[in-house]
Amino acid sequence: MENGIYPYFLSEPQPGADVPFNRTVQFRFEADCFNRPEKLTYLYNLSRFGDFLYITDFFPAMWRDEADCFKRLTSLEGYQVNIRKTVKTCFAVFRMEIFAKEPQACMVLSGSYAYNEAIPAKGGMSRKLLIYRSLLSDVTREHGFRYVEIPELNAVIIVHRQSGPADQAVISAYRSFKTPENNGI
Repeated sequence: MENGIYPYFLSEPQPGADVPFNRTVQFRFEADCFNRPEKLTYLYNLSRFGDFLYITDFFPAMWRDEADCFKRLTSLEGYQVNIRKTVKTCFAVFRMEIFAKEPQACMVLSGSYAYNEAIPAKGGMSRKLLIYRSLLSDVTREHGFRYVEIPELNAVIIVHRQSGPADQAVISAYRSFKTPENNGI
C-alpha cells in the first residue's frame, strides 16, 4: 500500500451502472476521526462516462441513502477527519485501480456546493472543489498528471500529461455529460 493513504478495498460489485454511465466501481476505506474514537467509513464511486471520463464521488457510508450526501460536510456534523489523506486516497485508488489499466482515463472532481454557500451567477468552483484541487496539486504533478479546469461547470478534471486526451476532448466530453439528455447531473 502506498504511503500517506488509507488502506482501501473494493466494495461488493455494483449491479450494473445507472444511465448515463457505462459502469460504476465502488471502493471503501476507513478514515480516522481526530475528535472521536471511531473511524468513519467512506464510499468512493468511480462512474465511467463515455470513452475516458470517470465521474467520482466520495462520502461517508452512513449517508449513502441520503439525497444530500454530497452536500454535507463531515466537519460541520461533528466528524473531524484528515481530508488531505482522504482526498489523496481517492486519487491513489484512481491511479492504481483505473488509470493503471486505462491510461487515457481522466478523474473528474466536482465538489458539490455546500448548504448556504454562495453560488456565483456565472458558475464557479465550490469551496470543496477548491480545497480538493489544492490538496491534490503536488501529488498529481508528482505522478505526471495535470488539471483541465472548467470553472463555469464547477469541475476540475485530472488528466495524465503523456497518455491523456487533449484538453478540448476532455472539455467536450464533460460538457456532453452535463447535458439534459444525461440528466444534467
